[in-house]
This record gives sequence, C-alpha cells and structure tokens, in this order.
Amino acid sequence: MGAFKATANVISRGGVARTVFLIALIAVVSGCAAPARLAKPDFCEDLAQTAPVDDWAEERFCLWHPIKCYKAHALKKATEQWQNDMAGKYWTAKDRNGLGDAGRHAHLMCVLAERFGAEFARGLGAAHEEDSEYRIFFRKAAPGNPCCEKVMDLHNNEIGIGLAGKPGSCEERVLSSLHLLRHSLCPRQGEGVDSPTSPPY
Repeated sequence: MGAFKATANVISRGGVARTVFLIALIAVVSGCAAPARLAKPDFCEDLAQTAPVDDWAEERFCLWHPIKCYKAHALKKATEQWQNDMAGKYWTAKDRNGLGDAGRHAHLMCVLAERFGAEFARGLGAAHEEDSEYRIFFRKAAPGNPCCEKVMDLHNNEIGIGLAGKPGSCEERVLSSLHLLRHSLCPRQGEGVDSPTSPPY
C-alpha cells in the first residue's frame, strides 16, 4: 500500500520526474531489462538483408540516461524542423533515405555530441537503429530494420559526431559536408542494392 502512495505522489508532482518515473516503470513492468537481441557486427554485410531488432533497445539505453534522453527528444524535434526548412534548397521534401534523411542524422548527432558528449550520442544513435521503432505508448515495434538503412544511418551518425566541436554551427558544418553524406545513400525504391549508390562502408 505504501508503494502505491509513493507512486501516486511522484505522478501527481508532474514534470520531468514524472516522465522519468513512468518510463522506468513501463520498462520494468514490460521486462525490457531482458538481454538485448543484437545483430552480429557482420550481419549487415549484405545490404539487401533485414537486420533483426531489439524492441526495447532505445528504452533500455534511456533508462540509464533519462535526463539526457528527455532533452535529446526536444533536440530531435528541432532537427526535424531544420530538415523541413532546408527542403527545396538542399534536398527534396520527405525523401526517405535521401540526402535530407542523411543530413538530419548527421545534424542531430553533431548537436547531441556537443551537448552530451560523443559517447552518449553514439550510444543513443546505435540503440535507435537496433530498436527501429519505439514501443512506449503502445506503438508496435517494427519486425526488422533494412540493413542498407541501418548502415547508412550509423555512417551518417559518425559523420555528425565527427563534426562536433568544429568551427561554425552544426547546421553549417552539415551543409558543408553534404558531399560526404551523398556517398551513403541507399538506393531509391524500385532500384536494387546493386545500383550505383555507394555503400557507406
């Protein structure tokens, strides 16, 4: 009974504490502390494959970094807005796996690395790719993450982390690095993975 009262007190206070508590509670109740089902490092050697996902990888990572993840979520929204603002100037709007997608990944990782350090940025980016889709608030996680997309995103994450701390804003640095991001793009729908698009690694 005392545990339920303590829970009610935390929830009624609102704010960040409530959000962190709810995430932790959902994580524990759902059993997300189970071992991760991570793909072998060489699993995505064939870019046409689909890598298996760990439905709770991102939530598990954020269980250890709740405040940073909470702040990172707001930065993610700002990065998505930046991607939309740049559409038409540097890339086409809503081009899945296109240059805008690559730029968004690099920009977010640049910002996260500057705010929270490269280790956190890399960890959150990798957990997101292992997770593929979030499951909190009952959204069904995806059954897999296409290898080409996963490798592309991890590659662009590293470019963004490498841009952190250099002169100028992350926006400026990413826009001046589009030539590096172009080499990572997955083939467009209808093209095979053997298309002229270069694989990231």
